[in-house]
Amino acid sequence: MRRGPLKLTAAVAAVVIAATLPASAQALPVPVATAGAAAAAITPAATSTTVADPAESVMDSLADYWSAVFPAQFGQSFVRLSSGTAGLDSGVGGNGSMCVTEASQIMGNAYYCPQADGIVYDTGVLVPVLEHDYGPGAVAASLAHEYGHAIAARVGPTVTDRAQDPKKYPALFVELQADCYSGTFLKAATEQRAGGTTLDPDRLATAVSPLLDFRDAVGVDPAGNTAHGLGTDRLQALVHGWLGSPAECHDMTLKSLRITLGTRGVRTDGSLPRFADDTALRQATRKSLTAFLATETGAAAVRADDVRFTAEQRATATPIGQFALASAGVHAAMTRAFGPGPSAACWTGAWVGAVFPTRGGDRLGSWAGDPDEALDMFRTTEPDTATLLAYTAGFAEGSAACR
Repeated sequence: MRRGPLKLTAAVAAVVIAATLPASAQALPVPVATAGAAAAAITPAATSTTVADPAESVMDSLADYWSAVFPAQFGQSFVRLSSGTAGLDSGVGGNGSMCVTEASQIMGNAYYCPQADGIVYDTGVLVPVLEHDYGPGAVAASLAHEYGHAIAARVGPTVTDRAQDPKKYPALFVELQADCYSGTFLKAATEQRAGGTTLDPDRLATAVSPLLDFRDAVGVDPAGNTAHGLGTDRLQALVHGWLGSPAECHDMTLKSLRITLGTRGVRTDGSLPRFADDTALRQATRKSLTAFLATETGAAAVRADDVRFTAEQRATATPIGQFALASAGVHAAMTRAFGPGPSAACWTGAWVGAVFPTRGGDRLGSWAGDPDEALDMFRTTEPDTATLLAYTAGFAEGSAACR
């Protein structure tokens, strides 16, 4: 189970959790506690904008990007946001804008307001925290998610579509689709196709970190009207957009991804260590990896005995959980066999995907948050983009993606 401080400050998190969202607004999700070690290891993304205000620059870039790609992707001209965008300083207070009645209401958040067709965001807390703790690329990823809701308002599913068929368009789908659209913008930013916003092609992991950290708690109902997905779900959606196109994001369904939120038969209340000590955990990990390797001809060079926990791995994994340490051990064994890089990452993801879900008891893969523990541990290595994509493919598609 994940433990450790929030990536946002405790004060900001408390306000975000307590905030009453406008009924019509679509917003960033409430953040949950994520690994302090994972957060500490993140270096701000090597991202730049052409003007001083990163949020204002990103919003301009988003308008330019969608104006350029929308006609070819959807066969119609792009209509810019009717109400534009508005930055509100939640710390100063005062009047709101669009669906926000008071500036303080938006502290630590950003909303797309369907009725007004505009985006409001917090310049007093949200933007400074994103830029300082994650880097300007995180500002781009987060605001691009909100803009994704504006795209859905134009090509569907609209608010009316959702009201008429809520089972087809649950909140979880709507939010993951917005992540997908964000992924297309980030990829364009690596190719100088996103206005004044640029992104280092190898820093995807850092840019999307706030979306992975601002994830649902494991007990959230996937059919609920606030669901956004676990970190592993959100990463898959972002990658779907990164590798695909806006049209593919529009056509995606929840079946396009391997959703972990709401997986049946796994524990959502696990809190105590599953294994008495690291020795027991290592034995369980080796046994699990041995069973995995028995059916994988492409991983003949991997040896389960190479699963070892170094002092550095223990120090990093402790705030995350035992599954995180197990995944670090598996990754070490894969790295010994394949060398560092995408192949080892893909096979590690495939092992995580094979062991989850394990139903019943307190075993590896039996807790709902296990995939996110593995992801958090993997993120502490600051993987380049190719390695992150390989890990995601291994988890989502299995070992076939690694051969």
